[in-house]
Amino acid sequence: MVTYTFTTAQTVGELGAQKTITHVRLASVYYSNTPDAAPTGSEELEVRLKDPDSGYLFQTNYLDATVATFWAAATTLASTGTLGDTVAAAIFAKLVADSKLPAGTLTVAADSISSSSSTSSPSSSSTTATASTSSASSTSSSAS
Repeated sequence: MVTYTFTTAQTVGELGAQKTITHVRLASVYYSNTPDAAPTGSEELEVRLKDPDSGYLFQTNYLDATVATFWAAATTLASTGTLGDTVAAAIFAKLVADSKLPAGTLTVAADSISSSSSTSSPSSSSTTATASTSSASSTSSSAS
């Protein structure tokens, strides 16, 4: 299991119902290259992150041509560990590179891949230790 721990706790949520969170995990990932699901002629990647303590959910979507390149690179990395943990690490690296997440540390449970790496907020179109990342158009929304 992959956990992303923020360097500084983050305040999230609606006014009057804000929560302070210190870490998130992948709740779900949706990827499609089907024309009906990605009608703009590009691939679609939807990522949902969840704070396991408060239940806070964050969602971001990518719908552009960079998704195909990212997904191919992320799944190719799977030879270094389990597919789920490797793709999760690549997704977190992409979210940080695209300024969707603040700086933090990625930890992979010892029963998966034994590793931990620090991630700072790099500029877009950068390469990190875990994945090649690129900037993408996106929208995001959140729910508590």
